[in-house]
Amino acid sequence: MPEPPKGAPYEAPAFVLDVLLGNDVVADGETVRLAKHRVVLKQEEERAAEEIERLFYEAGLTAPAMADALAKSGIGTARARAVLQMLLKKGTLVRVAEDLAVHRAAIDALVERLSALQGRRISVGEFKDFAGVSRKYAIPLLEYLDRSRVTRREGDLRVVL
Repeated sequence: MPEPPKGAPYEAPAFVLDVLLGNDVVADGETVRLAKHRVVLKQEEERAAEEIERLFYEAGLTAPAMADALAKSGIGTARARAVLQMLLKKGTLVRVAEDLAVHRAAIDALVERLSALQGRRISVGEFKDFAGVSRKYAIPLLEYLDRSRVTRREGDLRVVL
């Protein structure tokens, strides 16, 4: 196999890494970890995770500000932020915008409802009414749906894919 250019990363096929690392190491998205490694939360962090998840679940698409959810978690801000990150990484919460996360169940329900509109063009105003949200939430949600290829922006309208 030819030498890669100096400074260039060397890419090995995935099976080579599997053979070299064995079954003790697994790739989990962008993270590589020991297969037996598990995140274990302290009891108060577990309660905080449940509280944060509950707040986002009950809010639906009109999610609370992240700072508010962290403040209501019952633990310190730094630890609450780590718990929030864990919920995002796990997929329980979905980061819609830099400062907006929504519970996965609300996103899934929205996508399911939008599937009935496949091929239709909708305006931001129609989406606001459809989703039952204000413009504050509609724009970030539509941008997330564009990135997720659920909708496609065409000028001021969105086409439901």
